[in-house]
Amino acid sequence: AHFELARGEWFGGRLLTIRPPVAKQLRCLDLLCRKLGSGPEPASLRSPDGTSCPVHLRVLLPSEAVGSVVGKSGAGLKALREAGIALELPREEAAQGWRLLSL
Repeated sequence: AHFELARGEWFGGRLLTIRPPVAKQLRCLDLLCRKLGSGPEPASLRSPDGTSCPVHLRVLLPSEAVGSVVGKSGAGLKALREAGIALELPREEAAQGWRLLSL
């Protein structure tokens, strides 16, 4: 997968852009999640001063694709929550044509 890590701060953190095809995007996300979850404190990293800082995954979704995540009558979001995934998906766009899914 072709990816790029932005230098500045975006939406409260660093922006990692993973370009299509989808199969490679999914593989990249899988490897990233495995890496983040393999430390002594899963889903956390160490800041320069040595303190633990949590990792939050935020996914920018094209606004027109949000319906496939939400599902009919919210069934997609409900299924994710029932699987123990805490998430937020505000109704307003984070940027023109994009919605921000926070996990």
